[in-house]
Amino acid sequence: MCVACGIAQATEMGPALASTGSHLPILTTVIVATTAVLIAVMMRCDPYRTRRTWVMIAAFGGGATISSYLSMQVNDAASAPLLHLFGERVTQDWSPAIMGPTSEEWTKTLVIVTVMLLAKDTTTRLSHGVMVGAFTGLGFQVAENISYTLNTTVTTSRNDLVEPLIVNLMRFLGGFAGHNFMSIFAGVGVAVLLGRTLHPPRTPARRIAIFAGFYTISWTIHFLWNSPLPDGLGFPMLFGKVAAGIAMALLLLRWIWQEERVFLHDAATSLHRARPDDTPADDVPSLTEQQRAAIGDRRTRKAYFAQVRSEHGRHGVKTAATEMKDYLDLLQARGRRGTGIDEGVFASRGHLRTGGNQ
Repeated sequence: MCVACGIAQATEMGPALASTGSHLPILTTVIVATTAVLIAVMMRCDPYRTRRTWVMIAAFGGGATISSYLSMQVNDAASAPLLHLFGERVTQDWSPAIMGPTSEEWTKTLVIVTVMLLAKDTTTRLSHGVMVGAFTGLGFQVAENISYTLNTTVTTSRNDLVEPLIVNLMRFLGGFAGHNFMSIFAGVGVAVLLGRTLHPPRTPARRIAIFAGFYTISWTIHFLWNSPLPDGLGFPMLFGKVAAGIAMALLLLRWIWQEERVFLHDAATSLHRARPDDTPADDVPSLTEQQRAAIGDRRTRKAYFAQVRSEHGRHGVKTAATEMKDYLDLLQARGRRGTGIDEGVFASRGHLRTGGNQ
């Protein structure tokens, strides 16, 4: 499905792609670089190492191909009815705000559901819904950025590289509160719908209601983002929307991180109790200060790193950060035990189970 939609989409973009001429390498480099920056920022929002590489790639690919292509077809089909119903002026001003979320949010949600069903053994919590939603949205965002950039090259002089770069820059700035941000709400809704949470709602009706609520949030944010801006205030309003989007995302992530810390605490307790048969119960080790910091909140981590820096300098902080990542990877793998995935992690990092990292 991804391949078919990707080929169809590339075929439709063929004429615009041909018009880029010698600018194609530069535009490609810029798009790849800006995408890498967005991914780096998104990874900073995963302090507990929920990430699963192949799941993120699948979500990105689905968003860039399936969601993007289906949305394109719906938008093209809906343009004539909207023009007939509302007239040229209203359609021109409000079509992106109405048709954008209407045609795009459901296609991204379709990909999120598909990926989470395919990866049912590794997407078991709300944080996984955020991950799949974010990378589905990012794939869609990148495909849309490419489309806008190529369309700009068609309408400008073949020697004009400035305008396509400006369009790409604006799209990049919007990406900090774009589809990758909007889709995390849908991702959380899908996670609840599928029961992928530590405390799933007991009834299907409640799951559906919560999913509908989060989907509505995604749709509403998209509508407000695409709403026409006052003349002369486009650039300031863009930064305002980005700031508001980041604030909303952080509020959601605080809740998600709280659930993730509960999982990590339970996983750590379970891991340290899984002692050899000849180990007395009283000898089960407690968590080290470093391990408590790894599964703690931002304030706990900050205090721990400040202590390490004062005692061991920057090198000590770097070493501690690496060891904390290893420990978090071990706890995340603990959550996948019995699935046949990452079973070798325990053998390779067994020293972390008994408080070996100090």
